[in-house]
Amino acid sequence: MSANDEYRRGDYAGDAIRWLAAGFGLGMLVGAALGVLLAPKSGRETREQLREFATDFGSRARTMADDLSERARSAASGIGERATATYGQVSERARTIAGDAAEKAKKVSTTITETADTVKEATTRATRAAKEGYKKTVEELRAKDESSTE
Repeated sequence: MSANDEYRRGDYAGDAIRWLAAGFGLGMLVGAALGVLLAPKSGRETREQLREFATDFGSRARTMADDLSERARSAASGIGERATATYGQVSERARTIAGDAAEKAKKVSTTITETADTVKEATTRATRAAKEGYKKTVEELRAKDESSTE
């Protein structure tokens, strides 16, 4: 076996891996799109559910931060200034984290909504194009049939 044969074999293996990865990626995109489109709930209901989740997640995080603050406050009552300062830092950090989490959840919800809208638009365009192609093909076949019967 020559060095050239080994190079070709390696090149084919690389191509196969690239095609496999491309097919897998395309399958994931199509599966995600179909999952959103064929979900038992409408896109609006799904987006609303995601918004509610984001809001609920933020509320729970804030509640936990407040609970943590209350616990820290009761523990700090007898310890003095240092405990109070620590409580303030912990409380502020917890609120910051809760706010960041709620903001990130809203961004994810917005991204999902935008992606669902994009998939819906693309599907609508593809369906419209398929219908137009079907009509054109039917017209061509009818014209061909009429011209052959004359």
